[in-house]
Amino acid sequence: MRYILIWLTLLPCISIAQKRSLVGIQAAEYQVEMAKKKTDYPVNVKSIIDDKETATAIAELVLFKIYGKKSIISQRPYEIYLIDDCWFIRGTLPAAKTAGGITTEVVGGTFLIILSSKDGRIIKLDHGE
Repeated sequence: MRYILIWLTLLPCISIAQKRSLVGIQAAEYQVEMAKKKTDYPVNVKSIIDDKETATAIAELVLFKIYGKKSIISQRPYEIYLIDDCWFIRGTLPAAKTAGGITTEVVGGTFLIILSSKDGRIIKLDHGE
């Protein structure tokens, strides 16, 4: 009898915990539309991206997807600066090689990405040729 009372007590809790509330695509579309119009995002922390390691990790996630991991890694070491609450990150090309008095030019371009340290937005994304 005691087990039946425990089971009857727990059954409503289990069924309540399994219910989900979905708002639907229209509500999601509305939220996206409102977010796109808003330019000032309240953030309760001083900075979301507060160090070079985090900035690099975020930049690489985006850059690997667009330009390929091998291409971006070949541009290491990166130039990384925090300027006016923005992370400026740019790839570097290897130095020109000199062999027997002949200098070999390095051909190619590097990426440039600027991230807002406050909210993580991509402010600029570019890749030179």
